[in-house]
Amino acid sequence: MAFLIALALFAGLTAIAFHGFEIYEDYTHTQHEAQEELRDRAVLLAQQAETRLETIDQIVAAAVFRLSRPAAMTETQSELFERGVAFAPDLFALAHYDRQGRYQGGYSRDGQHRNDCSDCRFFRVHRAEGRDHFLGLAFDDESGRDPRLGISRRIVDSQGQMVGAVVGIVDAERFRHRLIERMGEKIDRAALFDRAGIALVTWQRNDSRPGPDLLSQTARRLAPLGPETGSLRLDPAEGAFASLAPYPLWIGTALDRDRFFASWRSKAQTNVILLVGVLAVLAGLAGLGARQIRVRRRAEQAMRDAVAAQDAAINAVNAKLREETAKRILVDTAFKESELRFHHFMDNLPIGAYIKHPDGRYLYANKRFSEVCELGDQPVRDRTVYDLFSESLAMTATAIDREVLSQRKAISRNVAFRQGERTRHFIACKFPIPLADGSLVIGGASIDTTEQQQALQALHQAQKMEAMGHLTGGIAHDFNNLLTIILGNMEMLIDELGEMPDLAHHANEARLAAKRGRALTQRLLGMFRRHTGSPDDQCEVNSLVASMSDLLRRTLGDAIEVRISVLPRAILVPMEAGLLESVLINLAINARDAMPEGGRLDIAVREPPASTATASDPAPPVLITVADTGQGMDPAVARRAFDPFFTTKSGERGSGLGLTMVHSAVTQAGGDVILESDLGKGTVITLKLPRLEGRSVASDYGLGDAEARLAGRGERILVVEDEPEVRRVAMHMLARLGYQVESVDTGVEALNRLRTAEPAIDLVFSDIVMPGGLDGLALADAIAKDWPGLPVLLASGHSDRLDRMVGERPPVLAKPYDRSTLARQVRERLDQVRLTAKM
Repeated sequence: MAFLIALALFAGLTAIAFHGFEIYEDYTHTQHEAQEELRDRAVLLAQQAETRLETIDQIVAAAVFRLSRPAAMTETQSELFERGVAFAPDLFALAHYDRQGRYQGGYSRDGQHRNDCSDCRFFRVHRAEGRDHFLGLAFDDESGRDPRLGISRRIVDSQGQMVGAVVGIVDAERFRHRLIERMGEKIDRAALFDRAGIALVTWQRNDSRPGPDLLSQTARRLAPLGPETGSLRLDPAEGAFASLAPYPLWIGTALDRDRFFASWRSKAQTNVILLVGVLAVLAGLAGLGARQIRVRRRAEQAMRDAVAAQDAAINAVNAKLREETAKRILVDTAFKESELRFHHFMDNLPIGAYIKHPDGRYLYANKRFSEVCELGDQPVRDRTVYDLFSESLAMTATAIDREVLSQRKAISRNVAFRQGERTRHFIACKFPIPLADGSLVIGGASIDTTEQQQALQALHQAQKMEAMGHLTGGIAHDFNNLLTIILGNMEMLIDELGEMPDLAHHANEARLAAKRGRALTQRLLGMFRRHTGSPDDQCEVNSLVASMSDLLRRTLGDAIEVRISVLPRAILVPMEAGLLESVLINLAINARDAMPEGGRLDIAVREPPASTATASDPAPPVLITVADTGQGMDPAVARRAFDPFFTTKSGERGSGLGLTMVHSAVTQAGGDVILESDLGKGTVITLKLPRLEGRSVASDYGLGDAEARLAGRGERILVVEDEPEVRRVAMHMLARLGYQVESVDTGVEALNRLRTAEPAIDLVFSDIVMPGGLDGLALADAIAKDWPGLPVLLASGHSDRLDRMVGERPPVLAKPYDRSTLARQVRERLDQVRLTAKM
């Protein structure tokens, strides 16, 4: 009986020890699991908040970009801001303020805005501190309402001076609902706050009990540390936090300990009840044993002493076991967290990183390095550089490895290698890593500089093109003046030789040659300048394409067969003939380069099938197809064919601007370019140009009936031109058209003549580029101010001046001009003023 009682006591004490250990183990597991859950929730909230803030930041940056380039805007400022707010559900308002903080425009979901933000927090940061970017509380007067989180950027001019700012205000209610409340089943409190401890967006479960300001506790604990993620022990809660990596913000989460350990308490209570039952059974057995042990008191006492000693030993062992188990759990947890942080950090680096054994095997490689190796899902580990790259690159890398191990210092090298169809550039940084046993492994980082190298090459190309543009612009100015003199005098000579057709024919040939010189100048400018088209730009497609046959054959050589097909009737398109000719020559040269062994080039003018015409499109477009039998392009090259500076040719053979110029010229004329290519079979490029209906092909001879209708009716015209020969030509043309003509040399003389009042001037025809400090543009401004009803017609052969003209300006007649063009422009200006006066 004594043995049974002792055995029962031993079993009971063992059960107590086991349940006690189980309660402790469950407590530790519950705490660790809840902390992990809180951290995961904080990280997930931080990632989602970061994504939404990045979206708003990009909208603000896009608005700044558009406002910095008003000429490129295709919509009003109000439409721009309304579209930005509609795109981001979390964006409450988007506003533009000038350099004094005055409201210039914007859009708000409640229709309200601040008229003056000169003293707002974000504006002070931009103006006083000179910072380009701001993220935080936008306003200081936020009492009684949700703080307004704002993201703003400065607008600067070309000298870097601040001219304004664009601010986006986050809708705190929407932000809270879309992010935090959807995550609320596992947390009691959450907040977004900055590193000064200011809460920007807060949330608390409705059923959570009120407690101390956990957010302030979190801010005070984290402000001096600035970690990315982790756990906090708060009072009376457990907390976690996560950093929004690109912004000075944290997401904090908290869970009350009452709910934190609710499940653990329930299980612990069950174990305690079981222990109480065990103790009750033991107590009963002890009473029974006490009655039976009276006879053998000494023996039983000895037995109890032995059992007590054994229990003490078991308890000591259990305590030691619990202590060792707790330490092991902490060590394992710390190791897993460290390993997770390491892999997360390395896999999110924008550079390739790796560790190599001295024998050349890779021991570790991050995600970016695996992408560079193009192995897909296959591991890099245990491979060598000879398995991953070309032999020459592998030999270079191996030599650097040996140098790192021998010199025991970090080494950086610039390396380049071919990968597929492109050359990639990297900065390879390698360094020794000592191990505990004294041996070394090699650490390395590969920084991809391919885009920087391409950008540098593109910059060099752009600088060369800009220099050529300035050169051609200056040449065109003087050359166009000479062509104006030649064209004008040839037209006067043709008028005088009207009864001598043979001589008139020769004079007309000279006039046509001057016009071809004008087309040549425009073609030269088109290669380096953006074409500034006018409503008068037009050409007859079929005759132009047919006339290019000999030019193309001389340009392409005998190895390439040129076949041209045109339509039998005249068709006009809204593109200047010289520019369209340049487009076709560019395409032909590209086709020639794609056929180094010779081939066939087909150029055809055609109309789309009748089945594709619609009632809303009564004038079908004109299609010009340029097809070659060359090498063709793969889909990747075809997608980038029209990108500026993209070329598959060597640097000495191509600038990467030919197809870009083609696409720009066609789209500016209202058309489109369609590229179809099969690798190894050839390429077909289709120019889709709008057709000009209701216009006739202009005559090249004399005034004609149309120009007779445009002739003058005795109006007095003041010609302002500093070049004597050009001035005489213009005066003679206008006089032959039936106008009374006066002339002056400078803009100042023109203003003095206008102030004399008599006889009255009906129109001022002025060159733009003139000496004396008052050019044609300034003269037009002065006339618009002092004589608002007096029409002005400007002329210029300087392409730079035409390209820079914006806003309300008089019409500009491009030099060289002929008499028919001058007659039409002068008559249109005079009739326009007369019609306005009647209204």
